[in-house]
Amino acid sequence: MSKPIFERFLGTWVLDPATCQYEQGPPPVSATYHFASEKGEAVITMSWSDADAETHSMTFNGPTDGTLVPFNGGQLADALSIEAPTELELHSSAYLHQLELMTAKRTLSAL
Repeated sequence: MSKPIFERFLGTWVLDPATCQYEQGPPPVSATYHFASEKGEAVITMSWSDADAETHSMTFNGPTDGTLVPFNGGQLADALSIEAPTELELHSSAYLHQLELMTAKRTLSAL
């Protein structure tokens, strides 16, 4: 079986909020992201604490070709997509009624 294009993202990452550009509210105070591969799909598990010290977590998975996958996000999102345009980029987006509302773009530095 071939390696996934997003292989370099696999593992657990800790968010550095100072390096993030958030357009919707403040960034999390702290966050951990775990990226895995299962049956050729990306599996992203996120755990974070917000400014009110509330903790949150969620997991979603899908192909890395930008396909919208149904997601039970209530009034926030009803579908998610994951895209790996290159081995150094991994994007995820949240949609509500097919309108893209949020995008997370992750970029690795080439070493």
